[in-house]
Amino acid sequence: MLNPANQERLSKIKPRGTTVTDEQKRLRARLINQQKNLDLLNLENPRRLKRVLERQELNELLEEVGVKRFGVTEISKEEVFLVSESDRFVNSKVIVLVTKQDYSRMNSAPSLESATEILHAYAEAGDKTLKLTSKLKSLGYDVWGHHPLGDRFDNHFLLFSPLAYKAGLGEKGRTGLFIDFKFGSLVRLSAISINAEIEIDQPIDRGISAFCARCKYCVGNCPVSAITNRDYPFPLQVIPSVDYKIDFDRCFKYFEKHFACSLCTVKCVLNQPTVDEIEKRVKRIENWYTNWVLPTLTIKSEQNGIQVDVISD
Repeated sequence: MLNPANQERLSKIKPRGTTVTDEQKRLRARLINQQKNLDLLNLENPRRLKRVLERQELNELLEEVGVKRFGVTEISKEEVFLVSESDRFVNSKVIVLVTKQDYSRMNSAPSLESATEILHAYAEAGDKTLKLTSKLKSLGYDVWGHHPLGDRFDNHFLLFSPLAYKAGLGEKGRTGLFIDFKFGSLVRLSAISINAEIEIDQPIDRGISAFCARCKYCVGNCPVSAITNRDYPFPLQVIPSVDYKIDFDRCFKYFEKHFACSLCTVKCVLNQPTVDEIEKRVKRIENWYTNWVLPTLTIKSEQNGIQVDVISD
């Protein structure tokens, strides 16, 4: 999870080889325009205030703007960045949007092609966020659109990955990045916070974090050894204080010099060319987790913390 200092550092990085082609320049201009338009839209007051959003209405709006994967949850203090004005979003509902990246273009990472695809995915996510924010605003809902790259001042108000987990869309992997149950590791997230009553989704533990604790395939594929090799014998969802950490200094330096890298997501075993193959792998992980891992763990919640007892044969 990025702290505010690392967030600021990352927001100012423009990796080498991401502004050299005409396509990349067009995409960057498109992203900047999205951020400006979204910031202006966020400042508009709805013409009439609606307090309830039915899921059926939301589903229809999402289909209109081309969103294929989303979840809804509530924002707590743990999911906001410590920047000015973040508190306004606490206790609001939030619609988390997932945008899939193109497998074939990302599979060459780090490369000019993969760097361009990253920009394209951000632009696609930004378009959907802008369109849905505009539609909800015009219908009278009090909403705030959160661009995947933050606002035009490089501020991110929300932590997308924890919110995506809470919305039942996936889990956090060893890199600290989000792994979607349907689209795998190659995704970009955006969000729209809304002050209205709406049915929320629940987090789902399908064993992805527990699998990442044992897999470590991304560890060996990180060119600068920024990903921890530490063992985690239990799911992170059970003990939230245990967190995956990466060496940001090593990661950022390589990231900046090598086309925005992305090798940790590209080399993930849940990065596959088809949704069907990802779903098969997630199902196999879930079966392993349900039948072999959970039965060996007795979780006891105590006043001073959570104790994990591993039951051996």
